[in-house]
Amino acid sequence: MGQLKTNYIHKGVCLLYNEIYKRNYKFLYMTARAIGQYSQTRRFLEKEVEENGMRLPPGPLLMSPDGYLKSFTREVIEKAPDQLKIKLLASVNEIFPNTKRPIVAGFGNR
Repeated sequence: MGQLKTNYIHKGVCLLYNEIYKRNYKFLYMTARAIGQYSQTRRFLEKEVEENGMRLPPGPLLMSPDGYLKSFTREVIEKAPDQLKIKLLASVNEIFPNTKRPIVAGFGNR
């Protein structure tokens, strides 16, 4: 099966994220891609996003639990990956007590 290649890397994102990471914030990466694309997505985050020798800070990766076709339809055809991401963020918040919300900010590629 072929790949759809689109580069959504914002210029300066590695520097920005590393400056934030130095201030002791942690990163949680999220995508609407199917779980079957984990290795490809992890490789992209760890090895392909690079600027001036700098890479993205480490962090866990949350993905769609749905199969490839459903995930692809949601992300590419319906253009609604935000619906999944809202659910994922809500799930992360539910893990923590109401007085301590772990998510401070978000930054996306669209």
